[in-house]
Amino acid sequence: MSENGSAAPIMHARGLRKEYGSGEGLVRAVDEVDLTGNLAVPPPWRCSGSSRTSTQPA
Repeated sequence: MSENGSAAPIMHARGLRKEYGSGEGLVRAVDEVDLTGNLAVPPPWRCSGSSRTSTQPA
């Protein structure tokens, strides 16, 4: 739990980058993205009664 009583983040990433190509053809698809996530509801593949047969996301 955090100081304010909410659930602590289950995912935190800072400075994400994804680049394609190089030199003058370089494309930055993702440039210095920060993400923080909480999962308040279980993903569908973890819920009972789900129609998915796999235990992992597609």
